[in-house]
Amino acid sequence: MFSHIGHLFIRAWTLVLSWNSATTFSVIRDFILVVLVFALTARFTLGRDWYRPTVLLANGKGLLVTTAATVGGLLLILVLVFFASIPVAVYQDHMDLAAATTRLVREKRDLQRQLDNERARPKTQEAPKPAQRATSARPERLSPTFAIEVVQEFSKLAKPCLVRLRASTETAAQHLRSDLRWILTYGAGCSVDESVQPINVDAATEPPPNKSRGLIIRWHEGFEPGAHIARVFDDDGGLVVKISHQMPPTAAANLIWIDIGPGSPWK
Repeated sequence: MFSHIGHLFIRAWTLVLSWNSATTFSVIRDFILVVLVFALTARFTLGRDWYRPTVLLANGKGLLVTTAATVGGLLLILVLVFFASIPVAVYQDHMDLAAATTRLVREKRDLQRQLDNERARPKTQEAPKPAQRATSARPERLSPTFAIEVVQEFSKLAKPCLVRLRASTETAAQHLRSDLRWILTYGAGCSVDESVQPINVDAATEPPPNKSRGLIIRWHEGFEPGAHIARVFDDDGGLVVKISHQMPPTAAANLIWIDIGPGSPWK
């Protein structure tokens, strides 16, 4: 939840700056200038002891009121513009997500059309033997069709949808991690944790990194959506999938942990 609020705050603040043709530094500078003008004016009009509260209250009430009104006015305008930018930021995020979803749907439709054309084309040569299919090249990235299925499955989870990704440093695992991070964050609206954390050797239930080829999908036993998600990766994605209920003792009840091992993850 806090990551989404932070994202909204940053988007809204960026809009505020663009509308004012300003930067964060220039906004802070405006407030500093008001304070500096107040200090210099008070010094020359009230004397050396201008900073004492008794002197300010006795002889500088007008200056205090003017400065407070200036700072308050600047702050009020900034707050009003910020709140006005929030619905615009939400709308822009919605449009970005809609554009990404449209692109995925279009890629799925194009892929389906290519598949239909391939099926309709008359075969001019003998189909490859099973042994030949087993040695064919494996894909390196997720297909648009499978990406949409992953988004649809994770979108069913109650929000906040929590996912942790951990991957081997090998290229194939990093490609899969990058694809999953993008579609889960911007397609399914999940909060994805990729932080590298030290292993707690004192915790017997702390799962070690995946050293075998393929994926280990972990979730708390009793969290029913975990089985559906593992089935999507195994049956529809063509990935080597193992499951586990070994989770860190402090893991959230709805956390899905995807651990990508070395080598090609594909069957």
